[in-house]
Amino acid sequence: MGKILSVLLILQGLAKADTLPSKEPGGWLWYKDPIIKVKKEKSTPPSKKKKTPVEEVELIKKEFEEATAEALISPTFENVQRAQRIQTQIINRSEEFSKMWQWVVLQDASHWRAEGHGNRVHREIYKEEEQKKLNRNLKCLSKSFGLFLFFKESCPYCHAFAPIVKVFADTHGFVVKAVSADHGKLAEFPSSALDNGTIRKLNPESIFPALFLINPTTQEVIPLSWGMNALSVLEQQASTIFEHRKDLV
Repeated sequence: MGKILSVLLILQGLAKADTLPSKEPGGWLWYKDPIIKVKKEKSTPPSKKKKTPVEEVELIKKEFEEATAEALISPTFENVQRAQRIQTQIINRSEEFSKMWQWVVLQDASHWRAEGHGNRVHREIYKEEEQKKLNRNLKCLSKSFGLFLFFKESCPYCHAFAPIVKVFADTHGFVVKAVSADHGKLAEFPSSALDNGTIRKLNPESIFPALFLINPTTQEVIPLSWGMNALSVLEQQASTIFEHRKDLV
């Protein structure tokens, strides 16, 4: 009987233990937030902006200028050596560029220019051919146009220009009519005419000497030279007129 009583007491004690408050009472005051593990994202450094070719060249130039300036101010072995190394890098890059440039020119004929050929003999032949072409153009132009030379006897530039005009006219077959603004004469053109108002009409700015191409049939007037010019300039300007106005002949 005593054993049974002991067992009942133990069971009763266990039942009371279930009714006792727990060490951590419930309710909203004791609510525990759930622990959430947040995965930290690795921060990636901002990517550096790629420099443009122009910026790269400017950077090299700046580096060389700074190194050279530093070597000039403080010409130590290290400073001068640094400037020389940068200069060597620039020279090497330039040589590589030059070689590739020549290679591209060789492969692409559209870059070829007869007037820019590096061979001396080629340039001489080209110059001769261009002169022949110019002579033909001016000879053709002289068949339709003559020359009016406006001058003043008191103008020293007119006297210096007259021999040039005569050589130009004789070489290419132009007839020259010299017109004096002050009733004077030129040694190269003794049969000059007096102005009858033509100078004021064609040369209102009174620039002397002045040379014009005149077509006696159509009465078209084209300025060839304002003031004094060399023979080569007269030829080139007359040839330019011919090339742009082939309808003149």
